[in-house]
Amino acid sequence: MTRWGWSLLWLLCCLTLALGCQGGAGNGGDGLLAGKAPSRNEGVRFAERITDGRVPRMGTAWNSNRTATFDSKSSFVEYDLGAERKIAAAAILADNNDRYELLGSKDGTDFRPLWAAEPVPASGVRWRHTQELDAEVRFVRLQSRRGDASISVGELVLYSEANVALPPKLQEVSAVPADLGFRNALLVFATAAAAAVVFAWSGASLFWLGLLVLGVVAAAVPLVRAFLETWPIEQLEVALTRGVLAALAGVVVGREAFGPRSYPPHRWITLPLLSLTAFLSVMAFYNLGRAQFHDHRLDKPSYVHNYDMRVYFPVAKYFDELRYDGLYLASVATYAEEHGGLDRPNIQKVELRDLRDHRMRRVDQVRDEVEAIKQRFTPERWAELKEDMRYFWETMGSRGYLGSMRDHGGNATPFWLALAHLMFANAQASNEVLLWAALLDPLLLVGLFVAIWRSFGVRTALVAMVVFGANDFYMFGSNWAGATLRHDWMVYLGLGACALKTQRWTLGGALLAMSALIRAFPAIALFALALPLAWWLVERYRERETLPSWREVLEEHRWLVQAAAGALGCAVFVFLFSSLILGFEAWPLWVKKITSFNADPHVNHVSLLTVTSGSEGNQAMVRAARLPFHVGAIAVYVGLTAWVSRRAAPHQVALLGTMLIPVLFYPANYYIHFIFLLPMLVDERAVGSVPRLGEHTAKVWLLLLGLCAAQYFTVKERDLAIHFYNASVLLMAALLGVLVVLAQRAQAESWPRLALSSGKAQGAGTRGSTPSSEALTTSEAEAAEGASATEEAAAPVADAGRSEDEAPGKRDVEDERVV
Repeated sequence: MTRWGWSLLWLLCCLTLALGCQGGAGNGGDGLLAGKAPSRNEGVRFAERITDGRVPRMGTAWNSNRTATFDSKSSFVEYDLGAERKIAAAAILADNNDRYELLGSKDGTDFRPLWAAEPVPASGVRWRHTQELDAEVRFVRLQSRRGDASISVGELVLYSEANVALPPKLQEVSAVPADLGFRNALLVFATAAAAAVVFAWSGASLFWLGLLVLGVVAAAVPLVRAFLETWPIEQLEVALTRGVLAALAGVVVGREAFGPRSYPPHRWITLPLLSLTAFLSVMAFYNLGRAQFHDHRLDKPSYVHNYDMRVYFPVAKYFDELRYDGLYLASVATYAEEHGGLDRPNIQKVELRDLRDHRMRRVDQVRDEVEAIKQRFTPERWAELKEDMRYFWETMGSRGYLGSMRDHGGNATPFWLALAHLMFANAQASNEVLLWAALLDPLLLVGLFVAIWRSFGVRTALVAMVVFGANDFYMFGSNWAGATLRHDWMVYLGLGACALKTQRWTLGGALLAMSALIRAFPAIALFALALPLAWWLVERYRERETLPSWREVLEEHRWLVQAAAGALGCAVFVFLFSSLILGFEAWPLWVKKITSFNADPHVNHVSLLTVTSGSEGNQAMVRAARLPFHVGAIAVYVGLTAWVSRRAAPHQVALLGTMLIPVLFYPANYYIHFIFLLPMLVDERAVGSVPRLGEHTAKVWLLLLGLCAAQYFTVKERDLAIHFYNASVLLMAALLGVLVVLAQRAQAESWPRLALSSGKAQGAGTRGSTPSSEALTTSEAEAAEGASATEEAAAPVADAGRSEDEAPGKRDVEDERVV
């Protein structure tokens, strides 16, 4: 038999085994429903298991591979008995803590109750049965209207005679909890995929490559089946998926950078698998398609992030009246008008955050303010606000709506609120409006990833996608999927880096400013652009013992002047634009709001301050006691950042500045999502015709991917203070590792410069007006060291992220991607 014949035989065997593991339905059990398929199914998955006669052991988990699961309390199944039949006895094997209702009908439209199987104390699936029925029906319906959201049925049997043994003796089969089955299948698939990456090499035989690919396919089939059985995927399984995908992407990066040179990686294995992990990681950010919330009005899962939009929709639409302090006062007032008034004890005891000073107070303590808030509105605007808020309390439920007032309200800048105001000013709150608005974020992200691909290379874009979806910093019970314009500032920050990379200085500065004017923290990326200028001034002063003239500064750093001009122009436009829409007092009000907000510790903040001082109420005291340690840690991070910035390209300097956000500030967990932009700190380069990554590039990427993978273990920690403390430790360790790697690269590049300072490069005159001339000095240094290198036609500056293969005396011939 030929190699192709053996490969085909192996494929058929693997697929047969994989599909055979699915197991089939039984031949039916006992009673009137044995083997019957539902005549109608509304929201019940794997309904065939209800009547297949194969049952899991009592006490098995509710969501095993032998149970049918109900999507919501409105789900049901109906069966047609073919003719009117007497029902005298029934038994159901179902989840223990739900109430299951059996209804009957003669015509299929008018159903009446026959029996209710009540909850039982023991856990897992449990039998309930009765022999006291007396009904003649043709159609039967099974539903569950009371209990928790975990509804499942293992078997339903009906009998025409009452004198039968109950519970029935049916075929008992082994059952695996669906979530455990999914985790097992995921790990098996990741192992098979990692083996394919490691053991495939360029030049390997088709037979060997076929075996590796078939192994991946054979592992993917049960994974897809387990995914469908487990749906909807729970948070822990989604977190494991993120961690596994990050680890698998790390295997690809490590293989391309550190694999044996005699067995180079196979690009048709590594690149497709990295693409797959990138796509699945982005899907994992969106919880693999699982809705995070519940619509209480429709009684079904919802994709709309109403816990976020109940804040930002009304603040943006009614900013003229609510400002930054009136949201929760108006929330209580509108709700009370429709639910008995402020005198009701259950309303008076509701707690809300006073957005003037961020202290928690009861409604009865701020009753005067609640009653006064209505005076800010005209009668027409108040009625409109009430209708919008009605949508939120109906979809969130009263408990969710009132309980959400512990949050800190809208903290967005006037620029963001002005943009949102234009979107929502004439819209009424509804699922449709907010779902369409939520699509803006994925569209912006797609545009950003395309820009990264075009500016940096496909691998950089794919690694950025993995880090975007595979990190868990943004999780705090939910993430921003379903919210509106929560990622816009990161998109503008990333686009700004792309613009700087391609030497569009003015556009880059404007985009960085736009990011800063939406979420404030990115302003540090703009300020960081001045670091190369500061280093240049120091070096010139040491050389000449006098500062250069303004003309020299402008000629040498014209790119910085252009970027600053773009930033300034954007800032002026944004200020005028937002002030004309919201009023010129909007920005001072925002400054006051943010100042009071950042005065206290918060459990979900991830930063260096969390590491050194914790997030408890005694944070100020702890920080005072550990001040030398905290200041010293800041000095280490800032010093390394400044050192790396000395020879970094402008886009790298901007990204290095963002790394100081958790060092110098105290950001909430969701701001740390910016780390998905950090793969752009280093350059993706192919050495010769082989897709081999440089060592320093790979190290930076591996640190970021390892950070994502390690976060799975923080997700399992239920104590939020410990959870976010551990997350802070992981973040700061990873950022320190990235800075150390880049500092090593910067140190390696400094040696040829020192050699040139006493040779022909000394006194070479004024450098060019853009950073591109900096690359010439590096090329001369490498030539002096005897390194062979290709010319870097479009390199902005000597790159701090260059691979170690480019270091003096070690550099291979490269094919650099030029944009």
